[in-house]
Amino acid sequence: MELWSGYFTAIAEYDLGSMLNVDATHKVLGHLYGFKNRLRNLDNLKEAASQYLLGRVVLTNYNNKTYHVDGFAWNFNPMSKFKTSTGEEITYVDY
Repeated sequence: MELWSGYFTAIAEYDLGSMLNVDATHKVLGHLYGFKNRLRNLDNLKEAASQYLLGRVVLTNYNNKTYHVDGFAWNFNPMSKFKTSTGEEITYVDY
């Protein structure tokens, strides 16, 4: 487990002036180290990952944003294509 501390700030305008609100915030992070080692074989990887991660909130290390895991798209891979906001079709690798 790891604890990340930080602050959440908000500024609001009122009749008598501005108000600054500062709240302490913390994220408790659990790691998946050794998750693969707990599996008997790779055949049950999908089932084990689904049981462990569905419904959880995860934090990505590339942008430090949190996401709620609703499901998995096991049929996608890095060469799968998707449409960008401009309508161009591109692979995840090229993106």
